[in-house]
Order: sequence, then C-alpha cells, then structure tokens
Amino acid sequence: MISGFKAYFEAIGLVSKLRLWKYFLLPGILSIIFAFVVIGLAFGVFAWIGPTIIGFVPSGGEGWFSEWLNSSLPFLEKASSVLAGILVI
Repeated sequence: MISGFKAYFEAIGLVSKLRLWKYFLLPGILSIIFAFVVIGLAFGVFAWIGPTIIGFVPSGGEGWFSEWLNSSLPFLEKASSVLAGILVI
C-alpha cells in the first residue's frame, strides 16, 4: 500500500515536471459532469417508474379484493419505489 502511494506521488511529480496537467484536468472535469448527469437521470427515472408501476394496480370496485387492495396501497407504493430503485441500478 505504501508503494502505491509512493508511485502515485511520483506520477504527480512527473506530470508536473512534463506540464501535462491540461491532459488530466479536462477528462477529470468531463467525468465529474458526466457523473452528475447520470445520477440526475437515475433520480428522474426513479421518480417516474414508481408511480408508473403503481398506476397498473386497479383501484375502486367492490368486494373483499378491492378492500384489501386499497388497504395495501401504501405498501405497494413503497414496494414499487424499491423495485424502481433496483431497475435504475
């Protein structure tokens, strides 16, 4: 592990010596921007998939099944959110 840190600092010294920072900063900045875009899209998809899944559950009607379905709707909403999170990953 110590040799890894040593090699890392030697590489930074070499980059400084050869003035190669512009070749490291631009890809680094682009990677950070890309990560924020991907995370933002994942949250957007997550917020969209949960209500879409729960929209397939029939509501209304009469009888024991409709009562059970309406009483279990909060659980189904949370379960659809978890499923959406798994789909995003």
